Amino acid sequence: MQVCESLGLSVESLQLLTNHYFENMTAFSLFHQPSFGDKIQAIPNTLHLSALMSSMFSISARFADDGTLPLAERQCSSSHAYFHGLARTLIDQAIDQCDDDPPPLCVLQALILSTFYELTKGVRGRAWRMVGICVRVAYELRLHSVDSMARTTPPSTTTELNQWSAMEERRRSWWAIWEMDVFASTVRRCPTAIGQDINETYLPIPDDLWFKNTYQSSCLLDPTPTERSRKLTLSGNDSSAAWSITINSIMRNAQVLAQSSLHSILSDITPGDDFHSLKRYFHGSFRRRQSAEDTRQLSMLLKALQQTVADLPQRLAYKGTQLGFGSSPPSFASNNTQTISDRKLDAAQHSIFLATQLARFMIYHHYAFSEVLLGTMFSESGSSSPSLGWTATPRDPKERLTHSEGLRNCLEASDDIYAIICRSSETHVRWTSPFLASTVWLAASLQVLRKVFALSTCDEMSEQKVALLRKTCQSYTYLWDTPQSLLQNLDTLEQRLMRKKTEMVAMEVQHTAHSTSGQWTHQTACLQSHENTYNLRMRPGSHSLPARQETTGLDVLSASSQDGNIDHLAFANAPYGNLDIPDLSTSDDFNGFSEADQELSFFISSLIG
Repeated sequence: MQVCESLGLSVESLQLLTNHYFENMTAFSLFHQPSFGDKIQAIPNTLHLSALMSSMFSISARFADDGTLPLAERQCSSSHAYFHGLARTLIDQAIDQCDDDPPPLCVLQALILSTFYELTKGVRGRAWRMVGICVRVAYELRLHSVDSMARTTPPSTTTELNQWSAMEERRRSWWAIWEMDVFASTVRRCPTAIGQDINETYLPIPDDLWFKNTYQSSCLLDPTPTERSRKLTLSGNDSSAAWSITINSIMRNAQVLAQSSLHSILSDITPGDDFHSLKRYFHGSFRRRQSAEDTRQLSMLLKALQQTVADLPQRLAYKGTQLGFGSSPPSFASNNTQTISDRKLDAAQHSIFLATQLARFMIYHHYAFSEVLLGTMFSESGSSSPSLGWTATPRDPKERLTHSEGLRNCLEASDDIYAIICRSSETHVRWTSPFLASTVWLAASLQVLRKVFALSTCDEMSEQKVALLRKTCQSYTYLWDTPQSLLQNLDTLEQRLMRKKTEMVAMEVQHTAHSTSGQWTHQTACLQSHENTYNLRMRPGSHSLPARQETTGLDVLSASSQDGNIDHLAFANAPYGNLDIPDLSTSDDFNGFSEADQELSFFISSLIG
């Protein structure tokens, strides 16, 4: 085959890498696997085919065992970077060759996989621009309107079913681009390239039905968040991809609402120069921008998330059980159809659960932003000045929807992410999307925030939570080359927050010395002791938290909720947490943070943005 020559592979190696792709690629399902051989045979242009295969191998080469490949081919066949570089070159040539004509679907599929590879390394300039190219090519191919004139009756003849199956492949490409667009735009805090108002392509159906050419109805992603899960349920479509997209769309809506509140006051280039504008914003602009419509939108998004969780098909709902991701060792010879099916189902439950917690965070951090304004971020009493008295101890239900509820729910989402990771196979990062690394990092950052600002809950369990979440981020970096900067940021976060907390203590001691000097002296001493311990642990030459002590998932999850940890029975009964609406009212007493709190203010605003 000419494609083997262009890629420098034997036929056997090409088949092996193709098999590895279909076994291990769970982030997207772009191809009709049973007819994939016919698909590549039908691509007449060798350049287009080589671009497609090399982009696939940039994924599968990560999982290829060098020992299974011929000696002369091991170096390139096990190098995902080699195939990615080759794919980028071939894709550029293929697009140039198209001139003013739209590229064929196979070239777009190659571009999607190449863009996915870049995004795993970080949403930097090249990856960001490649997402834009994907969207433009998809528009050229009219993938945004595949079902704008959808038939009203199900296909019945073989010809009609084949046409429907071909359209499903186009839908898969569109929604893969949509997911990358949402991910990249969320990370960069920028608008998406895909407009929600012109999305007329049905959500993808389950792979097993598509592969069998068995028709399944679906629906559009409704513009109204509260209608999305209802219409998806009515369609009968229980595809994990469709439900994940629905949850991520709610997450994205919540983040866009936050962006409108922080519009144009922060600079990604020199954030330190924007502190005074942020301070002025906290003083007045936020009150003016927090309209009744914003409150209504938040309530609607929370209702939409609640409804989506309630409507989620039972097979996709995580119920607090152990996720083994397949019982067989990760080798091609041992994998059977049932093992792969079980693994994909575990990956679907894991991914949907994390997506739900991210959506939960994106909604509740709006209320955390309000708590910054009200001065109740770390206050149990509701006093208007920032306090060190915040605790995760449960309160009377009548008092639950008061001070610090936004932050509490954000921390509960972090706890739930930790809990499911405890119950997932250590190799789960191999079978889940590397895009989830940023969600795990966010959970770890929130645990660090809890450690620093909630001394009463800082114990060995807190250390274990941060350590396990960091270890998971590190595993994503090792396998998928996710950004090393996530780990570097996490390793310095506690020290930076501790420094700012020390400044806050000094300010509050001075402010309240006339009435509570004894209390603040005690808290300052506790803080200094904690900081000294931290400095010893993070001595020069050490760049990470202590190694996680071995413990079972049951032991970890059975810790007391009064210590800020997860109760395993409560988690099993309600693994998606309690989605309540905090009742936060504006106070005119809080005058904003002082300049000494610059870094804390930006940390909180970064969680919001």
